[in-house]
Amino acid sequence: MFDDYVELSDRTVRNEWAKVQERFQSIQFNESAATTINMVGQAIKREHPLPKAIENAIIKELEALTTAEIPLPLGMDAKEFTACAKSAWPLHPTVLLSIPHLFRRLAQNERSIFSYLTSMEPFGFLETICQMEAGGGNFIRLTDIYAYLLANFEVGLSRIPHAKRLLEANDIINSNARLTQEQLELIRSISLLNVLGEMSPLKATPELLTCVASNIPGVIKELGKLRTQSILTYRRLDDTYRVWEGSDVDIHARMKEARRKLQLEGKSLYETLSRHLPTRSMLARRHSLETGAHRYFKLVYGERIEGDGQGLLSDLDGVAGIILVLLPQADHKAVLLKIEQITQSHPNIVVALPRQIDALRGVVEEVACLNWVSNHTEELRDDRVAKRELDLRLAEGEQRINQLLQIFLDPRPAPTGNSCQWFWAGKDRKARHTPDVTRLLSTACDQIYNKSPKVRNELVARRKISGAATSARRCLLDRMLNYQDHENLGIEGYPQNEVYMRRFFMPPVSMCMMLNLESGLFNPRQKTIK
Repeated sequence: MFDDYVELSDRTVRNEWAKVQERFQSIQFNESAATTINMVGQAIKREHPLPKAIENAIIKELEALTTAEIPLPLGMDAKEFTACAKSAWPLHPTVLLSIPHLFRRLAQNERSIFSYLTSMEPFGFLETICQMEAGGGNFIRLTDIYAYLLANFEVGLSRIPHAKRLLEANDIINSNARLTQEQLELIRSISLLNVLGEMSPLKATPELLTCVASNIPGVIKELGKLRTQSILTYRRLDDTYRVWEGSDVDIHARMKEARRKLQLEGKSLYETLSRHLPTRSMLARRHSLETGAHRYFKLVYGERIEGDGQGLLSDLDGVAGIILVLLPQADHKAVLLKIEQITQSHPNIVVALPRQIDALRGVVEEVACLNWVSNHTEELRDDRVAKRELDLRLAEGEQRINQLLQIFLDPRPAPTGNSCQWFWAGKDRKARHTPDVTRLLSTACDQIYNKSPKVRNELVARRKISGAATSARRCLLDRMLNYQDHENLGIEGYPQNEVYMRRFFMPPVSMCMMLNLESGLFNPRQKTIK
């Protein structure tokens, strides 16, 4: 913060400024991307209206962004962005979308934006305009922003972890003299989009790159050449390109080998999913709060229901029931009939039938291939670059699986949910929202445990009691059998041994009083125990 302004001074001066900073409280204030874009559009003024040819070129670029389904900032519609794009010319529309995020993460927000617009720094806005007038270019593109950042902030970027991709791209450019001008521009643009992808919806997808480098003919073909040279790598999980430092391990070829091997093994979709989907459980929330007992259902995945469903209940291990997630199948009517029969005969089985699984299947298969490469490529042990790339892909894949699982069992219709059907007691419960599912589980627990007492005490309502509670239970039973006609089971005053009293006698007294009041297990007047 304050010491950043004296970063070139000695340590003593920087420490003193750090002490000054401690007297103040930092308040984060960030303008929205839409506000920053409007500000840039209003900051650029021109004496004459835009020529018709340039206005048509802007409209063409905006139409390409719309076709590629590139999202606009929150709070800004297409009409407003079109007006800003025309006002901000010669900035390319993709540059206009990128500037708020880039200068917020790599520089000092609006201050650095105006420094770029008004100063005569190398590759700045004014210098680029002069070159455009001489050369006849139409737009300032992301490759020009890359040149500006490297020319003026290279030392500062080296201290920012997020800017690492920019420096890697610079090293690649300096070490490859045979790269064409089009390839250089693509590498620079992709490195900036790699930085933007960590903090914005702008990612280096083929569609967005076609818009960013619309002045380059055959963008997809050039991307293929850069992949062949191991300068770029392609990630299927999020359909993006990334700058690649280079490695002796060809991850692309190894992934092809992994897909071929896994296909030869002939594993079904269920086997693949069961290996890579995490174990989950769902709580019967309302029932647990009302009864004091923590009851939940365990999720299991399956292709079909075997037999009468009794095998699903063979190992409940303290679980209230099973949620069987059936993968979609072709014979839908037969599956529905089997579901109704099983759930009717077993009240502790709930069946979930998701509609769409293609997206989840694609991600899970990709993660399976990545794991295969990780386990069957010995060269990774000595190749730091390839190992890091593989670990990043695995982390992104697992994160994507968790995101898809959030909507996998969602009963809401697409795109917010997955139109998942929920069956219990022989009927489709017509769940429409996520709370309907937890209500269904609570209703099932109400029927399964319809005779259980409601005990709101964590020492009693638990599956495995502690050692102290075990001793307290023994003392309680002794008092209930031998002193059932005495008030408070004959416990009067305070025992001489205080520790013994706290550990064994006080819990039984409170438990007994609670049980008497709430469940009626013991009635002193009748001198009987139910």
